[in-house]
Amino acid sequence: MPAIHPLTRGIQQLRDQLLRLACRIQATALHRRQEGISMAEYILMAAAVLIIALAAINGFFNAIAGAFQRLTQRLDSTG
Repeated sequence: MPAIHPLTRGIQQLRDQLLRLACRIQATALHRRQEGISMAEYILMAAAVLIIALAAINGFFNAIAGAFQRLTQRLDSTG
């Protein structure tokens, strides 16, 4: 049994080192991907804000157009 124990410990140490290396590689790749994702998130956020602003402006102008239409109908019915 004593001959197996050092071999098992060596395998565990090798496995731990490989796992640490894999974690470092994954963290580096994830960090690089997050930079790209954050830029995409900013673009999507800007597009969402633009769509909401355009919808609000469109609603505002529709309300103004409706008010002018009601006003002209009142003026036409009185005169």
